[in-house]
Amino acid sequence: SSDLTLLGFSQGTVLASRWIAAGGRRMDRVILWGVPLAHDLPLDAFTAGLGGAPVQLIAGDADHYAPEGTLEEDAA
Repeated sequence: SSDLTLLGFSQGTVLASRWIAAGGRRMDRVILWGVPLAHDLPLDAFTAGLGGAPVQLIAGDADHYAPEGTLEEDAA
């Protein structure tokens, strides 16, 4: 079986994080690029939906959708 990577880019990060929280298919890793997690997302549902899959958060240095400190806050 092959590895499954979920990539959310821009507004797709919000959709991907909601899909994970809703109990979408199990994935091997998650990459969320450009926008932080949805602020109203139940963090416990997101964490449970991950099932231990590693998450990589990516944003540019001057990304106005992910201001300084946002990724660190989401990672915590």
